[in-house]
Amino acid sequence: MKKAFTLIELLVVIAIIAILAAILFPVFAQAKVAAKRTASLSSIKQVGTGLHIYVADYDDILPRNDDCTPELMNKSLSNVPFNANGAGCTSSAGANGFLYRKNHFTWQAWIMPYVKNTSIFFLPTRQRNEAAWLQNNIIDQFGLNTGITGALNTYGPGGLNRNGAFRNSWINGNMTAIPSVSETFLLMEIGSHGTAHITHATVDPFVNVQETYPVAYREFWRYRLMKGTAADCVNGTSGVEPDNRKTSSGMVTLGFADSSAKAMPAAKFLSRTPTLAEYGATVTFGANLNCSFSGISGNVGISNKPNINIDYPMWGFGG
Repeated sequence: MKKAFTLIELLVVIAIIAILAAILFPVFAQAKVAAKRTASLSSIKQVGTGLHIYVADYDDILPRNDDCTPELMNKSLSNVPFNANGAGCTSSAGANGFLYRKNHFTWQAWIMPYVKNTSIFFLPTRQRNEAAWLQNNIIDQFGLNTGITGALNTYGPGGLNRNGAFRNSWINGNMTAIPSVSETFLLMEIGSHGTAHITHATVDPFVNVQETYPVAYREFWRYRLMKGTAADCVNGTSGVEPDNRKTSSGMVTLGFADSSAKAMPAAKFLSRTPTLAEYGATVTFGANLNCSFSGISGNVGISNKPNINIDYPMWGFGG
């Protein structure tokens, strides 16, 4: 007659299994996150390569155009009529918005001919914003650093004369004008901020021709990466520990101007970003954005040209 397991023996086995599970499950979770981050790095690197090919075709100019063309990233929207002077271009096409417009809010469309694949614009570490995708927009993934590229808002009637029509980069949007292409980022994972590009700064946001700079001051980014509420931001409390909801498990995924990509700890990103005092300007318009986490699109007004000679090459400064 075979001897059965005793209750104590069964409990010991169950306890061992529970201990092993407690040890291994976090490891599996970390491995899954690492795999997603690797995939994100691969995607950003491919887009960076596409940017380089674009620049070669457009005489060293980084993408910043404003146009309206019939090509769509979301092919399921092809049933919406194209009208270069109407809905979808100069006015909203209802739930489909300005689906045919191509500018810094849909910068991915300029790179599409070189990458041929919309899926690389969607990061495995981020959820797809379906409402934006219905407007042919890809947001909450990784954004273009318009403080380096510049941006145009010129399409449509009176476009050339409107305020903010020409947002010219302080380096003229030239790839070769970037002091250190291996250290300056053009692409950044921006998570759930409701935008496709990174905010830029201008001395006067209410004139026709503006010179743009990166919003490269630590106070703007701290609570977008670190733990803390809007109240913490206002009071200067918390903000020292990476927030996994705002970052990719404490990391910031960046694509650099030489088409390389890396995942950088959030604290290191902040240390490579000047303080507002070092930046050398005060915020005159959009200062509330520092503690508003609902979006980082649009632009910030600053009192004067920032100090571009400080040694912060991640933002294109110094060199």
